[in-house]
Amino acid sequence: MPIRPHSRHLGKGAVLAGLAIVAAFAPGGAQARPFYLLRSVADARMIIDPAGIEIVAGGPVRRMWTVTVQANIANETPPQPGYVRALNEYDCAAQKTRWRSFSVFSRAGGVLLKKENNSPDWTDVTPASGTIGEWRVACGYSSGDSAVEADSIAKVVIALMRAFDPMPAPTVAPAPKAALPAVRPKAPASR
Repeated sequence: MPIRPHSRHLGKGAVLAGLAIVAAFAPGGAQARPFYLLRSVADARMIIDPAGIEIVAGGPVRRMWTVTVQANIANETPPQPGYVRALNEYDCAAQKTRWRSFSVFSRAGGVLLKKENNSPDWTDVTPASGTIGEWRVACGYSSGDSAVEADSIAKVVIALMRAFDPMPAPTVAPAPKAALPAVRPKAPASR
């Protein structure tokens, strides 16, 4: 089944990401399902599987995995795309969040960094905190900036990394050589 973008309000990044995903994959055998896309920061897109949002102990806390695809995972030149997989908790009543663990992966899938958070501390979710979009999704107040359908989250990650690849330089055909003017033989000089 093909990957199809959906959106209520498409920004430039969402359109590019959606188009890259649509162009990247042919129909597959698995059942496609929706994934939400958020623009977390410039040159990064967060993917959320809405089916993976879990309610913790029947209370106001939600637990959710996110995958953030970044254009330059290590801030190096030349830029190399990669992704961060994070497990976060969101207190929907108190408007707070905390991260539980995260792993940073290279484009090829190699683990660059892995961390666990043993702190019980929560952080306020505010418009300036950068986590309000994902908090809204976890708590059921939003379905992201846009959505795509794909067979797996891995296909969405790969398509987004491809979207961050630089465009090949245009090839310019050499200009045709101008024809040289015809050379006329000189008349013999008269004496």
